[in-house]
This record gives sequence, C-alpha cells and structure tokens, in this order.
Amino acid sequence: MKILIIDDEEIICQSLKYYLSLKGYDDIDISSDPVKGEKLLLSNQYDITFLDITMPGKNGYEILLNAKKNRADSLIVILTALSDISVVINCMKAGAYDYLTKPLNNELILSLLVKAEEDSRIKKNLDLFTSNVDISVPDEFKDFMSNDIDIKKLMVYSSNLASTDCNILITGESGTGKELFAQAIHKISKRKNKPFIAININAIPHNLFE
Repeated sequence: MKILIIDDEEIICQSLKYYLSLKGYDDIDISSDPVKGEKLLLSNQYDITFLDITMPGKNGYEILLNAKKNRADSLIVILTALSDISVVINCMKAGAYDYLTKPLNNELILSLLVKAEEDSRIKKNLDLFTSNVDISVPDEFKDFMSNDIDIKKLMVYSSNLASTDCNILITGESGTGKELFAQAIHKISKRKNKPFIAININAIPHNLFE
C-alpha cells in the first residue's frame, strides 16, 4: 500500500511514518512542505493520503479540492486539530475519504487503513465488472474453457475473494463446474496446503444431515 503524509509538522510526518513502518507499511512518502506535498500527490498514484488541513502557505482544503479535481479516485484522510466541525464537514463534502483528529490515535489509523484497503478492493472488483477490457485469467482457473468476458471477470473476482476469510457460496445447475470453481478458489486461498474435501449433499440422508 502506497501512502503519502503531508503535514507542516515534521515530527508528525516522521513519527507516523515510523509507526506505520513497524506495522508493515513501508512504501511511504512524507512532506512537511504543503506545496511539495501537493506535487507528490498529483504526480504519483497513492492508495491513501494523510493531509493536514491547517498549514502555512497552502492549506489542506485547497490541496484536497485540487486533488479531487485532477485525481477523483484519491483517498484522502484529513488531519485536524480544529474543534470547528464545519471545517470537517466541508472537507467531507469536497470528497475527503475520512478524517482524524489530533493528537492522532494509532489504533484508529490502522483500522482506517484496513478499511481503505477493503474499499479499494471492492472498487476494483466493481470496475472489473463494469469494464469490457479483455483480462488475463489466473492460472488456477486454466481448466475452464471459456472466452466469455463475464466468466473471466468472475474468475478474477473469485481469486480476489480467495485471499479473504469470507464464506463463499457457489450456485448453479448440475454440470456447470461449481466444484471446479471451488477447487480453483481453494488453490489460491490461505488454506491451499490443507485438503479440499468435496461432499455430495444429495447422497446424505436428510435425517443424517440434520
């Protein structure tokens, strides 16, 4: 996850970068100069940006407006020590992803990053289903013989789901490849080194299944 931190207080930039690096986030750029920070934001593709709202020279609200104008998909989290809630409301209306109040709470920062990663994953999946661009199929799905773009999208979507701990229900008529799909998902999942057990529910007596 690529992160940008813009805050005129150098100590906040450095301390936040150090804390996040301890938690496994090592692709982080920082800037205590709002003008230079804005250039970084507009010239690079960051997954999320932490932006101080009150800075000399150029305030965070101006940077937010410019970023959303030029990079509408930017996820920007506002940092503020202000007690005036109207400032936060204006930023959220302008397209800020969320906000954090100073002094910063480390647990809130981490939970926000997790939420941002999940939201980004969902957005990518939605973009995938609404696009008509041909896509490459994960190797685990090579046993499926299909050139249908919607089936390919479903394969990529399933491979993304495989990395999560969510329950997956696959429905369809007999002979459509439900078990093959399940096996492919299993091969990509965190449980790939454990056995895949297929059970024919129709063969189990109703009273035994209960």
